[in-house]
Amino acid sequence: MVVVDERLSRGLVRAETRGLTDALRQHTGDVLKAFYDGVIPHFEKRNRLTLFEMHAIADDLDKKAKAAFSPLWCDMERLPPTRGRPQSGSYEMLHYWINPKQVEGTSNRLMMIAMFSAWGTRKQISMRAHDTLTSFYEHAAQRLLQRCGSREAAVRAIGQRLVETIIIPTLALHDAPESLADTEFPIPFMNGLLIGRFIRRSTEKADGESRTIWKGGWRSRSVNLGASLEFVVKTYIGPEEITESQERTARQVEDWLAARQGEAEIIRRYIGYKLGTLWDNDHMSREAFESLVRNFWGLHGNVTATSLS
Repeated sequence: MVVVDERLSRGLVRAETRGLTDALRQHTGDVLKAFYDGVIPHFEKRNRLTLFEMHAIADDLDKKAKAAFSPLWCDMERLPPTRGRPQSGSYEMLHYWINPKQVEGTSNRLMMIAMFSAWGTRKQISMRAHDTLTSFYEHAAQRLLQRCGSREAAVRAIGQRLVETIIIPTLALHDAPESLADTEFPIPFMNGLLIGRFIRRSTEKADGESRTIWKGGWRSRSVNLGASLEFVVKTYIGPEEITESQERTARQVEDWLAARQGEAEIIRRYIGYKLGTLWDNDHMSREAFESLVRNFWGLHGNVTATSLS
């Protein structure tokens, strides 16, 4: 069993109470400037952007977001005007990135998997930055240095793997039982395992911020995920030290992920969607999502049984 260092645990609690204060101001830099400079002058003149202006703003935001965040994964979607609604048209982009936080009392940092999203129509433009419920200690990358070549590459490799497998904490933390707290779950990675732990967090934590601009002005709102638990990876067990039991566990989880690749892609892309839940937006029915949750708990039971064997 991997035990989270007590100093790290105390420091993490202090870091989380601070939250992601004014995330857009602190972390977006040129992205936020493009948001205001590119949008406000147009809305000062008229109620609606032209289609060309909307596309130009989207391209500029996407370009500056890629430069600012060096995203772990990103995507851009555009919907053109329709024959019945010639004044319509919209865009939406999503960037996963790493938001590092110093863990007080240690030399370690907590690398939060964060999301930046922006979306707009010809009448309104919005953007949002917030942490997810998945993170890892920078120390976990230390064991990958020889394989990745540098600390930065090792940190990025872990971050990308956690984005690929974000379906696991998403399903685990949906209406999570109290019994999940302080338990572990492994993520297969580079012929070894990332060992994660579900830890308690404040449901009042400020996770980020969103802003919207339209003809009438702009507004800013805090983002609060309202979850009582989150998933934190502390360490990586490499192929040289993995046990037979852990190898069986890795195969179980890898096979499960492979069989649900389609659902994993939907969750990665739309779990933080701007307008509500997956089923509110027809990306996945509620029944399908709840079936997926039950299926995950079947996997969880098998992993637990294997780890005890």
